[in-house]
Amino acid sequence: MTLVLSLFLLACAPEPRMGMTATCGRDPMLPSHTECPDGATIDGIDVSYWQGSIDWDRVADDGVKFAFIRVSHGMETYDTRYTENWQGARDAGITRGTYQYFMAGDSAVDQANLLLDEMGPLEDGDLPPVLDVENGDNEGISVSTMKDAIQTWIDIVEPAIGRPPLIYTSISSWSSMTGDWEIGGDIPLWVANWGVSCPSVPDPWDDWVFWQHDNEGSISGISGDVDLDVFNGNEFDLAAWASPPVVEPCDTACMVSATDDTVVEEDAACACTTGDLAHFAEADGHDGHSWWLRVDVSGDEPGDGVTWTLDFRQAGSYEVSAYVPEQGSLTGGAIYEVYHGGVTTHATIDQASGPDDWVSLGTFDFTAGGDQWVQIGDNYTNADWAGKRVALDAIRITPPGPGPDTGDTDDTEETGGTHPDCPCETGDNALMTCTDGGTRTRTCEDCAWSDWSPCSGADRMATGTCACGTGRPGTAGFGLLGVLLGLVRRRRRMTDPAQTSP
Repeated sequence: MTLVLSLFLLACAPEPRMGMTATCGRDPMLPSHTECPDGATIDGIDVSYWQGSIDWDRVADDGVKFAFIRVSHGMETYDTRYTENWQGARDAGITRGTYQYFMAGDSAVDQANLLLDEMGPLEDGDLPPVLDVENGDNEGISVSTMKDAIQTWIDIVEPAIGRPPLIYTSISSWSSMTGDWEIGGDIPLWVANWGVSCPSVPDPWDDWVFWQHDNEGSISGISGDVDLDVFNGNEFDLAAWASPPVVEPCDTACMVSATDDTVVEEDAACACTTGDLAHFAEADGHDGHSWWLRVDVSGDEPGDGVTWTLDFRQAGSYEVSAYVPEQGSLTGGAIYEVYHGGVTTHATIDQASGPDDWVSLGTFDFTAGGDQWVQIGDNYTNADWAGKRVALDAIRITPPGPGPDTGDTDDTEETGGTHPDCPCETGDNALMTCTDGGTRTRTCEDCAWSDWSPCSGADRMATGTCACGTGRPGTAGFGLLGVLLGLVRRRRRMTDPAQTSP
């Protein structure tokens, strides 16, 4: 993006990075609006082989948190420093993303496949790739051809990465090349607009995610000028917006007893430890061991954590408890996700008091069989919890039975015979009296009890949000598809002056 001259509507001469400097204002006649950052911003850069050899450790020491790295200029020029920059940024702890200068005259299919082949699968913390849409070498391309080519590229890249890619553009480039096309889908915007306090955004977008605000920046570890960018949010927002970790399948699922408490440690065979193991620290806990993490991811879904995969011998309402060891600086809002019977429920408990004991997450209705789980990680929903510790220790599953947690009394009546190999026989039924005076029932079918019905006087069943498309942790991890769709929480639009590509 740094080597191509952009052509501006107001006949301003852009600067490619190797000559004269020119800053163009936006044309007030173009459909756009100004969008200032929502609050805090994070500094970043974008680079190509024009920056030469980069000392990425010095770049990181200079406060750069993310970097977009060019993979090619259409099909004509493969960026010979892409591989070293792609790996160098990650080794230095810089959040990285790939961009591709788009040439509509080249095959959009070939360009998309080149990017995917060179980039490879996105790793934990990688940003989605970017299509650099600007004038320059695309002069003379018709609006219809440009729109079709952009859509073709998106249609290949988006399903391959499991989320929408970004578009880099400016108000003048987007207007002149696409006719202010209202691009479909939630395609986030990286806007180019230099020399302004707040960028101008093409009207097809509401807001921007990234903003290229300068093309003559100076960063330690880079000789010469470099493009400067900002992310619209803080470090926790950036971490949440980048790709979540991929969860490896657990070796097995832990069987949950229908008659006795089942206690599962955080290092059991059915406990998937997910994310970067370097972030985990060991401490005393239940049975002598626990993990802890720093709480540093904003939102309902964690970046690092543990998922317990469970297989229930019998359907029913089970109480789930977590062991909270006595440690310092624990969070007041540890978030547990319970996936039970096709429903996802988030339960938040206070670990700060350090009870060194079991704390109930609630009672949940589980179906018989597997594909159900409990997870906890390093996420928060209250900024006051950011930076605290979260303890990852054992969980306990208590089977159905009378008591205050289920809303039942000891007044339980069951009829029917008992088969020696089954908890019940088909046709058996059970009746419980609830504390509110109502009743709940269950029946036996195919050697297994059904779920208890709600109390007739009050619905005491646990409820939650639909987990459609969430997937089990062994294959998608931490509700990966739901993470991938939720990360783009709003259509962010990019502002753009009419300048060269990044």
